[in-house]
Amino acid sequence: CGTPCLVHERCEVTHDHVANSGGGLYFDSEADFRASLTRLLTDSALSKQMASAGRRYVLENFAWKRIVRRFKEEVFTHTSDL
Repeated sequence: CGTPCLVHERCEVTHDHVANSGGGLYFDSEADFRASLTRLLTDSALSKQMASAGRRYVLENFAWKRIVRRFKEEVFTHTSDL
């Protein structure tokens, strides 16, 4: 969507996605949240870079064809173990 993410540090799922993608920042306290939000709002180059990295990460890992391929690999790989 062209916007970097700002997620809570203790939410394992969103934290991992942000860390793996470089698509945003995470916070753990109100002060962290304020500082991170201020950074994203005032550093347009950083915000654009993170937004681009997040988009690339989503397209590479969560495009429909990729999801279907991974699903088929999981289902059919583990079915033979039965």
